[in-house]
Amino acid sequence: MQNQISSSNEQVNLPLFAYYPVNRAVLDIPLRIRGGHNFNLLTAYDDALTSGANFRTFFEWFREREDLENENRKYINVPSKPEGFQFPDLQLKSVRNALEQLIPEFKNLTVHRNPLRMEVEKNGKQLTVNQLSDGEKCLMAMIGDLARRMAMANPACDNPLEGEGIILIDEIDLHLHPKWQRMIIPKLIHVFPNCQFIISTHSPHVITHVNSTSLYRLKLTNTGMVAEQPNESYGKNVDRVLEDLMELETTRPSKSC
Repeated sequence: MQNQISSSNEQVNLPLFAYYPVNRAVLDIPLRIRGGHNFNLLTAYDDALTSGANFRTFFEWFREREDLENENRKYINVPSKPEGFQFPDLQLKSVRNALEQLIPEFKNLTVHRNPLRMEVEKNGKQLTVNQLSDGEKCLMAMIGDLARRMAMANPACDNPLEGEGIILIDEIDLHLHPKWQRMIIPKLIHVFPNCQFIISTHSPHVITHVNSTSLYRLKLTNTGMVAEQPNESYGKNVDRVLEDLMELETTRPSKSC
C-alpha cells in the first residue's frame, strides 16, 4: 500500500493518527537548519505516535513551504505561470487558519532568515516564538503540528483541516491559562470537525465545557480500570466539578494545610 501511494501520480487523502504526550512542552527551536528534508504525503505520519509536537520539524517544514510561497509570489501578475504555481500556499494557509481560529491573538506567523527565527504578531506586537509563555508555545506547537500533518495528509482536500483522523492528547490543559482551558475542546472540534479526539485532563475548566455523553471518569479498582460516565458535566461551576466529578471532599482549605 505504501509503495502504491508513493508511486501514484494522483493526489489522495489519508486519515491521520497522532499522539501528543505530556512531554510536548519540551520545544526545540533550531538556530540553524542542517541538510534538506523531504516533506511528502507519507511524512505526515513521521513520529506521529511517539514524539508529539516537534517544534524543530514544524519550524523546518514551515520555512520550506514559506520559501516556496515567496518564490511563487513574483508570478502572481505574470500571465505564464510555472508548473505547480500556487499562491498562497495551501498547506501554509491551513496552518495559519488553524492557529488564528484557536489563538485569535496570534497572526502573521513567519520565519525570518537573518538571524534565523520564527516570529508571530500577538495583539499587534511582533514577538519571537521564544518570547512567548510556555503555555502559548505548547499550544502553538501542538496546533501547528496537527494542522501541518492534516495539510500534508489531505492534498486533494479543499480544506485539509476537514480531513479525518484520530488524535490522542494527554493532559490537554498543560500550561494553559484557565481561559484557554475553557475554550480548547470546543475550538478543536470546530477547527478539525472530522477528527475524533481522545483527551485526558485534570482540569475542571476543561470538563465543564464537555458534554457528559463524551466524558468518562477513569478509576482504578481492585478488579482493574473502570470507566464511569457522569450524569452531567457541561455548565457546572468549578466547585461542583471538583466535588461531584473529581471527588474532592471540599474546595475550601482544610485546617491541616
